[in-house]
Amino acid sequence: MYDLHTHSRCSDGSESPEHVAELAKAAGIELLALTDHDCVRGVPAALSRAAQLGLRMLPGVEAEADYADKLHILGIGQDIDAPCFQKLLAEQTALREERNRLLEIKLRKMGMDVSDYLIRSESTTRANYAAALAAAGHAENTADAFRRILNRDALADIKQKHPSPQAVIDAVTGAGGAAILAHPMLMKKCDPHELVRDLADKGIWGIEAFYGAATEGETRLFSSLSREFGLFATCGSDFHGKSRPNAPIGSGWRSCAQLEAALSELCRRFFRT
Repeated sequence: MYDLHTHSRCSDGSESPEHVAELAKAAGIELLALTDHDCVRGVPAALSRAAQLGLRMLPGVEAEADYADKLHILGIGQDIDAPCFQKLLAEQTALREERNRLLEIKLRKMGMDVSDYLIRSESTTRANYAAALAAAGHAENTADAFRRILNRDALADIKQKHPSPQAVIDAVTGAGGAAILAHPMLMKKCDPHELVRDLADKGIWGIEAFYGAATEGETRLFSSLSREFGLFATCGSDFHGKSRPNAPIGSGWRSCAQLEAALSELCRRFFRT
């Protein structure tokens, strides 16, 4: 059992990187990746704790790319100090900080100053603002904050720029990692077949076909597309801790040949086993 999609409080999760590793070990995970948004600050601590626990772990990241719909790419196993990868993170950080600056200005103009409630992280995401809006009484809860205020075309929507999918894939693979399309079933504006074909042409390594919140039909569709285009099918929970209690570590896993094949390839590639 493995989980290649987890978050810590270094981005929008609730747990420390070390505790993510501890929870994974307790859940029976064999291989873990910490994939905070545009941030690898928590990776060294998580790797150190995983080593103490006897848990195999790979450095990871989740990076957003410009596309017809919101597209996230997981980078797994890359050298986080590689210049091409550091350049990607620097670009993403600068774009995110500019988005956050504009968002805070817009919220203040709307009478929704959240500065006293905002808990910033190494990679402050819209989830941090959703929590702050709820804490300040401007929304019933985080879901309401996203729906009415933060989502695309909502009251305080800020169009954030991102690198192209090709740039993200090239940075991850150039640093020795495996690029994986995250939760493709959430990309409702894209034709699934054309989406996977396009990213396969761009050099994507795998698809997160087995996702904790996916339906059986969605899983079947994307596992089939991974086979059609010669890509690995992977699994991930999108664990965030207390802020997303319905996504426990390991929730994307099931025992099947496709996931076992991806696990074997990752272990061969990164652990020489």
